[in-house]
Amino acid sequence: MRTGLRVVLSIHAFGAFVQAMLAGEFLSGTDHAVFFHEYTAWIILGTSLCQIALAGILTKRSICPLWMLIASLFVFLAETLQAVTGYGRFLSVHVPLGVVIFGTLVIQTASAFGAFE
Repeated sequence: MRTGLRVVLSIHAFGAFVQAMLAGEFLSGTDHAVFFHEYTAWIILGTSLCQIALAGILTKRSICPLWMLIASLFVFLAETLQAVTGYGRFLSVHVPLGVVIFGTLVIQTASAFGAFE
């Protein structure tokens, strides 16, 4: 189970990184990148739900710290807000929120691999 959470966190963080690359492509004038940016966002939201489920199971079994579950819930809420602001074209919220989400995922992933133990 712990390995599963590590895999999901790694995929989740990688997805957030890909989102930044796709956003950069779109902002530089590559119009088709916005389709992939939107598609990847839905995959990331699904991955976030898997992360919450795994963190919840591992927290209940005392394998994972409670903060990981709470942070996973907040990341999902932030990613939901991210989708809303993306569709609404509120870039003054969308871009900085993406940076915060990615930073949080990097910290969670590093922690899951024992970087902070």
